[in-house]
Amino acid sequence: MEPGKRIRRRQFMQDSMALLGAGSVAATSQSAQVPSAHGNSHTASDSAPWRLRATLDPGQTVWILTPPEASFQERLASRELVRGLRNLGLVRDPIEAAMAGAQPGASDSVFSLTVKSEDFKHPEAYEIAREQEDGKSLRARLTGATPQAVLYAVFDLLERQGAFFGLEGEVYPLEPARTLNLPPLNQPWRARPRFNTRGLLPWPDFLNCITVFNREEHRAYLEAMLRMRFNTLGIHVYSGAEQWTESFLSFEYAGAGHLAFTDTSATNRWGYLPQRTSRYGMGAPDLFAHEVFGSEVTTKAASCWEGQ
Repeated sequence: MEPGKRIRRRQFMQDSMALLGAGSVAATSQSAQVPSAHGNSHTASDSAPWRLRATLDPGQTVWILTPPEASFQERLASRELVRGLRNLGLVRDPIEAAMAGAQPGASDSVFSLTVKSEDFKHPEAYEIAREQEDGKSLRARLTGATPQAVLYAVFDLLERQGAFFGLEGEVYPLEPARTLNLPPLNQPWRARPRFNTRGLLPWPDFLNCITVFNREEHRAYLEAMLRMRFNTLGIHVYSGAEQWTESFLSFEYAGAGHLAFTDTSATNRWGYLPQRTSRYGMGAPDLFAHEVFGSEVTTKAASCWEGQ
């Protein structure tokens, strides 16, 4: 880093995620060298951003095209691209359609999502290509070796527009985008995740972790992992002679099973004692709706068996 030059928080986080394997091998900053489809390299800053005709203009027509019999992941990729373009402030209501029946106008902007396994050696590899010259309507194609890779291409494209995907959620620039950052014509961006196995190992033993997650928190957690291109979730559990086994590892065989339960503020584990939330100090009781804090699976279950 140059003396006296401070790195931005967003850049630091993105570089850190790339180092951990959540990013892509060729997902680099705009001043870095990116390999092209022909084995050469180009500087991302050499490509002039493609300018959409308007920002949040009701008359702007943007198409997102998928194969006629798109898989769930391809349809999800289309929906994520719709969300991303809206959050960036580029378009309001993109049209999602199948390639076979779509009829975009000559002045319409078109994103095509396709799968071509024969074009890639790695199942999670993808490319982002621009197919029209400057001054003409936008034609961009996101191609992946698999439907999952197409989904990764969408997240990569959105990150290149300034979006940031983290475990706490997604963050978009406060100011609406006025341009799209796309590769030069005939020089697609090609990339794939850095590691084959990428994931998280949460510790479900305390009341500030997934132990107290409800269904909506688990869904948000898994959605965040997907946008970060993680593909593995491991959950640590304890097992020992003193029945430390939790319900994440519980099973029943021949009518007998583990004495397992998930923690709440009313259970007694190492590190804390059970206590009513109304007895917390410094105004903390105002933050709790009930005397027992925990996942609804545990606080509303009639027994530990029902909670499993």
